[in-house]
Amino acid sequence: MTFNKQLLHNIVFRGVYYTTIFLLNIVIARSYEAEQSGWINFISNNFALVLLFGSLSLDISILYFGASKKIDTSKLAFFAMLWSIFVCVAFYFTVSFFISKSQFILSKGLLKFAAVNYFGGIIVTNFFFNLFIIKEEFLIPNILLSIINLMLIIFIPDILFHCTLFDKETYLYYYYLSFSLQGLILVIAYFVYAKKLVMKLPNWIELKALFKYASIAFVANLVFFMVYRIDYWFIHSYRSSAAELGNYIQASKLGQMLLVFSMIISSTVFPQTASGQTIVVIEKLLKIIRNFLVLFALLLLSLLLVGQHIMTFVFGHTFNQMYWPFIYLLPGIFSLSVLTIISAYFGGINKTFVNVKSALVGLVLITILDILFIPKYGIIAAAIVSSVGYFFAMLYAIYCFQKEHPFSAHHLLVIKKTDFAWFTKAYKTALRK
Repeated sequence: MTFNKQLLHNIVFRGVYYTTIFLLNIVIARSYEAEQSGWINFISNNFALVLLFGSLSLDISILYFGASKKIDTSKLAFFAMLWSIFVCVAFYFTVSFFISKSQFILSKGLLKFAAVNYFGGIIVTNFFFNLFIIKEEFLIPNILLSIINLMLIIFIPDILFHCTLFDKETYLYYYYLSFSLQGLILVIAYFVYAKKLVMKLPNWIELKALFKYASIAFVANLVFFMVYRIDYWFIHSYRSSAAELGNYIQASKLGQMLLVFSMIISSTVFPQTASGQTIVVIEKLLKIIRNFLVLFALLLLSLLLVGQHIMTFVFGHTFNQMYWPFIYLLPGIFSLSVLTIISAYFGGINKTFVNVKSALVGLVLITILDILFIPKYGIIAAAIVSSVGYFFAMLYAIYCFQKEHPFSAHHLLVIKKTDFAWFTKAYKTALRK
């Protein structure tokens, strides 16, 4: 499948999935309000960090070796099954220790249930979603995941259709159960779709290659994770208001939703470069970055005019502190969008160490500045500091990319007339193929 066609399919089908995530985020925010939804998001943030260690970024390694056809997909599928089972069992027997040490407001029974389902479900979902991408199948996994999200949206307590089937605590059990359900459905769907899978595992040499690539990707993902979310822990530690934490996390999550297009594009860039289509990808990247520059400039201008009223209208009156943090985060979100795409390029050509270095630039800056400014200036400082860190991480990535493929600042920043027609042309080209 061509780059343009992959990009089109990704935008359409992945876009549907991310739309359901966005809607689910809104209804949870409105139902549980700033304080409770802030805690739910903060707990999920802690779960995600633990999960990162459990997956060891093997899902990225599987995508790389599958897309580059260096390891047979049957071997990767059965390895993914075994590793998922191993991690699920390990989490099941160790989660009680972590829960006993927690200080969260949710009951310990709910926390244990949430942790087990989150860990098990997400790791399986990540593995098998990537296996679908290797097969260049975007419709099936995205639609299946979207249907589950839509069910969660419909049954949210007291928001849509005045549903009263569940109280708010019972609903959270179903919310976290949905992660396991997503993983199980993707596994079944993949084995039905792939049909002629031969039950075999990677040999020793292939396993070493998988873990070697994954180890570097893990370091990069761990540093990136801390870059994205270390400010949550600083705000939690230095600021006492749960509502303030909830407002900031919601502003950050909304910013991360704006990364959807860059994540979609990066999920096209990565397998294309891994499969050797480097020249084609390079030709598109600068155009994409210039399009992002226009998009974020228009978005920032629009939000400065009407954004404050939209925030409280969409998320509810308890989110009256998220507007300015979100505004200050926007330049950083643009930087992250560019960084995400360039990182996918370097990951695809097996130069993940560049991603580690760029992420470290951002992490060091954010950590130092957060310690200096969050205790006094709170969530406004956290937003500004994050944008500064993201910007310098992007600059380093662009510098490395420019060394690989020289271009001038003119090519990066000066908008061309043809840039505005690029996606239209991509759409028409994809339809003709």
